[in-house]
Amino acid sequence: MIDVQPIAVYIDALTSEIRIAHVQDGRLIKVDYLRPSDNRRRGDIVLGRVKGAVPGLSGAFIDIGDPVEAFLPLPEKGRGAALPEGAPVSVRVHRPAMGGKGARLKLVSPDEEFQGEPPCLLAGADPIAAVATAVMDTDGELTVQGMAVWRKINAQVHETLGRTPESIGHFSDRVDLFDHMGLSAQIDDALSPRYFLPSGGCLRIHETPACISVDVDSGTATAKAGRKEMIRRTNVEAAYAIARQLRLRNLSGKIVVDFIANNNRKDGAALLKILEAETANDFSAVDVRGWSRLGFVELTRVRQGASLLEQLCIPIPVGNGTGLVKSPVTLAYESLRQALSTYNSTSGGSVTVRCPLSVAAMLHDDLASDVSEVTETAGRPLKIRGDTSMPLDRVDVYAEA
Repeated sequence: MIDVQPIAVYIDALTSEIRIAHVQDGRLIKVDYLRPSDNRRRGDIVLGRVKGAVPGLSGAFIDIGDPVEAFLPLPEKGRGAALPEGAPVSVRVHRPAMGGKGARLKLVSPDEEFQGEPPCLLAGADPIAAVATAVMDTDGELTVQGMAVWRKINAQVHETLGRTPESIGHFSDRVDLFDHMGLSAQIDDALSPRYFLPSGGCLRIHETPACISVDVDSGTATAKAGRKEMIRRTNVEAAYAIARQLRLRNLSGKIVVDFIANNNRKDGAALLKILEAETANDFSAVDVRGWSRLGFVELTRVRQGASLLEQLCIPIPVGNGTGLVKSPVTLAYESLRQALSTYNSTSGGSVTVRCPLSVAAMLHDDLASDVSEVTETAGRPLKIRGDTSMPLDRVDVYAEA
């Protein structure tokens, strides 16, 4: 019987951006980012308004207050088959907006009861409470940095269980929890298109609107035991790594894997078994469809929210194409956490954030309340200096006497 290690969950709640990391056997397997700017959550019941029917798609576009109109599939007959433009309609968010696409909705059944004021009549499950409950149900451990959220979780769990388990810890060290646990570096690695394997090979992961492609490259892998054995070993390492990277990066939809060519059918079947076993406990359903006639392995993974890259990065022009860098809001939150660490590691004087203009604007406007809270907690000034010469993906945070 395989000994499955319990999952440890780490929650960073020092700013209004809450990060939730799931770690198993010392390795990051999933990370979620919760921001105040996020739109509707899965499960929210919302009072929307019909903007227009789309007969060819058997549905209608609905205004639910998001920047992009949501889509509501409609039955051909019965309730909701014909919704006039401008009509109010109660809907449930089935899939939140992501990647520039509007939310996907479902009609609320007439017998559902809910309370609240428009536009959100009933909020979906609190993701933090859901994580805490899941951890308690699986005998895992939960560590929280941020006193307010730690107290909230303790109150919720105590109300459910009648007691506060010792497995809910508060991280009070004067360093960033994710940095301390080595999670920040693992998150940055997951934003790279390359993932290096122990043998020296690597995965090249490309996200496109049509599909996710994964190329397995032998890289610097050596062939001491012969080329065939090198190929077999690299492909096996890749199969285990692919299952982990799909979950960590939250890659979904159609996935095509190009393993290193190997005509051994037994080895090919073994790779499929590894993928099936390693994705069996994924948070999203994964279907390993097998080898295609072109020699690729095809999988599908049910979409649950945006990929990690979509959450944290934005495209920018690079030469004749595009590249990806961390978004201004991602960098703004990172600079605030760096400022807190700098305050804690120095005494007296102000702390300066030198950053691109877009990040400075984010700190001055959208995150102004976070900046105020950080400076009030530290009792020291925070200077924000927008610099046109700064690369778009960089911020410098330092103390001044």
